[in-house]
Amino acid sequence: MQGSTFEAVVDVANEGTNEATQDIEFYWDQDDDDGDADQTEEVTLEGGEKTQVTFEVDIDRDQDIGDTFDYYVTSEDDSDGGSVEVVDFESARYSASASSIRKRLR
Repeated sequence: MQGSTFEAVVDVANEGTNEATQDIEFYWDQDDDDGDADQTEEVTLEGGEKTQVTFEVDIDRDQDIGDTFDYYVTSEDDSDGGSVEVVDFESARYSASASSIRKRLR
């Protein structure tokens, strides 16, 4: 059964001085735990450049209010994560424990 979708917005910065390309990988524990990233976005940035990457995440409608799901985002140089709690399907509200995730490209 279809549920709701939320966006996970990731801040990505190249803190080096040269152009760099890396895969930004998003992992979401609601899906099967096969070890593969649920979504991947290749990002190329010049030295000192910043951007945002948005991952759209579906939450199944058969989940209960109060259910919590872990997520994490990785690059070659950094990783971060948090959790999302289902608050209310009708208004598509979710509570996240991390407001943004910053990735470093070197």
